[in-house]
Amino acid sequence: MLQNHTAKAAIYARRSPEDRANRQNQFRGDGVSDSIETQILMLQQYADNQGFTNCREYYDDNISGTTFSRPQFMQMLNDIQQGRIDTVIVKDLSRLGRDYIESGRYQEIVFPELGTRLIANISVQGATNDIKKCFRYAEWKSQIFHSIFTYSLVALIDEIKPSVAFLLSSKLIFSQSSR
Repeated sequence: MLQNHTAKAAIYARRSPEDRANRQNQFRGDGVSDSIETQILMLQQYADNQGFTNCREYYDDNISGTTFSRPQFMQMLNDIQQGRIDTVIVKDLSRLGRDYIESGRYQEIVFPELGTRLIANISVQGATNDIKKCFRYAEWKSQIFHSIFTYSLVALIDEIKPSVAFLLSSKLIFSQSSR
């Protein structure tokens, strides 16, 4: 571990609504998704390994990265402007935002003008066994959910197939009324 930094660090995580594989985390209790929980654990582990202490957590769950008008992102910016934060740590630049021109503007202009250091593309190499277990758990949970969904869908199709066949053969549906 490095020496304690005097930096006032923030860890920021984001998950888009397109990430349907993630579900609500059962352990955190505040409705946050597994993806956000995993990102926060990883970012906190990185911050601890680098000697950052007392990091503030910011996360936007189920909000697209194509907009920068995200509640927690805006709160983080406000805290930066108020001098409460001078270092931002994100898993990778896509968590900052998906609009790469705007992300670049924050990286190259906004944060430097505000005296804020951005740390991105962090490595999980030094992650503890707990975080590695969390990743494995999230993967396992996703695989189980996918299997249940697939089985349920197949069972549903098998269940309604005879009814649909009967309706189609009896011409009770899909007939045009005459005018």
